[in-house]
Amino acid sequence: VDRDLSVTARLLEKRRPHRADSLESHEMGGPTVAGGDEGGQAMLGDASGEALPEGKLWVPKLTKLEEQYLAAAKERQKQNMMSVQRCWGREFTGDAFLAKPSIIAFDDFEVGKRYRQVIEVTNVSLTFNQFKLLPLDDKYKEFFEIEFQPPGRMSAGVTRFITLWFAPKLPENIVTTFPILAKTGKIDFPLRCTTKKTVLTVTPQDADENPLIDFGQVLSGETSICVLKVKNTGALAAKFEIEPEEPGSGFVEMISWDPPKSEFKAHGMTNVTFTFKPTAVGTFTTTFKLSIANGAPGDAKFQEKQRVLVRGSCIDVPIYVEQETYDMKT
Repeated sequence: VDRDLSVTARLLEKRRPHRADSLESHEMGGPTVAGGDEGGQAMLGDASGEALPEGKLWVPKLTKLEEQYLAAAKERQKQNMMSVQRCWGREFTGDAFLAKPSIIAFDDFEVGKRYRQVIEVTNVSLTFNQFKLLPLDDKYKEFFEIEFQPPGRMSAGVTRFITLWFAPKLPENIVTTFPILAKTGKIDFPLRCTTKKTVLTVTPQDADENPLIDFGQVLSGETSICVLKVKNTGALAAKFEIEPEEPGSGFVEMISWDPPKSEFKAHGMTNVTFTFKPTAVGTFTTTFKLSIANGAPGDAKFQEKQRVLVRGSCIDVPIYVEQETYDMKT
């Protein structure tokens, strides 16, 4: 296979035009199709007007015999790399190797630190198999180091270990694959790296999933207390501030809240207590603004504003009698 590929490469090299001449001709406004040899080369576009592949300055025009040689060499190389596995009349299908964990995850990473993950790779095919590592995506490979000794042929059920080191340099999430090539085909193990994040859940909420404080009906002279609960399931804390959108309204004067500003701690619960002490009878509604920011860079940044609806009503002390009419007999 290597001999056939090298022969084809030498044929292509002979047919390649001189690069300096072609570039000079292009700069002087010369023709876009460079010829001169018998086979011809399509330079910077061909005579038919078809665009060249991205990043290509020329495309070789192979003879039919050369195309047949190249196709046959590629097919033989593919057959040497991969094959169908059969054992006792059964044909194996699917992934020949399984990874544990099934998703290679580096969660809540910080830039400047180094992380280690050990991956167990097990042969789950019918009989002997082997694999080799394929390169990671060019965009991310400089962030990873791999420690691995090629095991050679592996019996069914045998496990090998791969140590993967991750050294993040940017606060950005990475979603890619960790590829290997087995005799039965290519396998992509999911690889995921996520920054520390702020993940908030606010309760109670209304039907539109907006934070809600509902005091209900409060008797005149009494006090009602409601709690806004904010749970941060992320690994990154965030500062917050609560302030009324209508600071001069009468309803706001009847309400107090604590704390007005603080921090939603990582993996913690924070309670904001609202107290309603009415001084007038009626039904009231207002809106508070909840501003949240964690000050983190990159994909870890979290900054938003939510509206908290606050409502309540005040009623007079009710008076009940057993019957509607009383005869005082006066």
